Amino acid sequence: MKKNFTKMVLAICFFAISTSFVKADVYATESQDISDIATRQSERENPGQVYLNEPLDNAVPVIYKYEVEGDGYIVPGESFKIKFTVYNPAVVSKVGNIRIMAYDDQNRIYPGYGNINSIYMGYLDPLSYTDGEMELIASKDITDKEIAVNLVMSYTDNYRTDNSQKFIAVLPVLKAGKLNVEKVDLPSAMHVGANNRLSLTYRNNGLSTINDVTLHVKGANITEKKVDLGSVGSGTSITSDAYIDVLKEGDQSIEVNFTYTDNAGKTYETEVQTYNVAVASYDEAGKADEANTITKRNQINNIATYGILLVSCLILLIIFIKSNIFKRIKMLKTKGDKK
Repeated sequence: MKKNFTKMVLAICFFAISTSFVKADVYATESQDISDIATRQSERENPGQVYLNEPLDNAVPVIYKYEVEGDGYIVPGESFKIKFTVYNPAVVSKVGNIRIMAYDDQNRIYPGYGNINSIYMGYLDPLSYTDGEMELIASKDITDKEIAVNLVMSYTDNYRTDNSQKFIAVLPVLKAGKLNVEKVDLPSAMHVGANNRLSLTYRNNGLSTINDVTLHVKGANITEKKVDLGSVGSGTSITSDAYIDVLKEGDQSIEVNFTYTDNAGKTYETEVQTYNVAVASYDEAGKADEANTITKRNQINNIATYGILLVSCLILLIIFIKSNIFKRIKMLKTKGDKK
């Protein structure tokens, strides 16, 4: 009987222990399900939160887009602005010390005097954009229809590591001709009349010939004038003269610009350049011109005089040297004969 009682107690204990283990497993499973639900809910409300401790979530910024300001083309011999947008695709990591440098392998793209070919853009937050622009000059020797420019972006990532990436920006070159006015020289003394000379230097920076180049000169007290200058080949620079008629003394404004057509027949007009000049009467201007002429003539005479004196001194020096050489040769010969 005691044995049966002992077996009964052991069975009851075993059942109780088994039931407690089952309840513990069920509780653990329910707790895990609740934890997963909470995690998924957190991810939906804050997508980046799950990556806070994820080492692979490092920032690698990219140049999202780029373009040439204006009509999208660069013109040989002229400056241009390249605009670009940088994007940080990382979910939680920001990048810092962003700097972009632009250059091409053949040095056909370079900064203007006093400028540099790079731009500092600072920090960029996760999933955000920032814009920048850089002004450069295209070499007048460019003859290709497009040019590849290296955009090197350096930055510091989420682990404070310095990195750099190189992107290639392909910039189209203007195929049509384009006139660039390089210089307009006005006389030092202008006067009322038709003998006021303008010296103009202009260049075709495009890749094809331009035609029907016409100079336009006008002003409030200027006889409007048009001068046909013909055609200008690609990469060609020309200097021409034009004479204008000023109608009134005093301070006057002269407006100068050009019109031309490309090889497709499309007409273009350059920007109007305005020059302020002082106009004197013919007599006063004539005196000023005469004084300038006399000054230049005196300078030329002085240069000629100094030149003649210098040449004369050189001739005398050569004669003196030759004379000494002959004397020495004669003395040496005489000594040889005596021996």
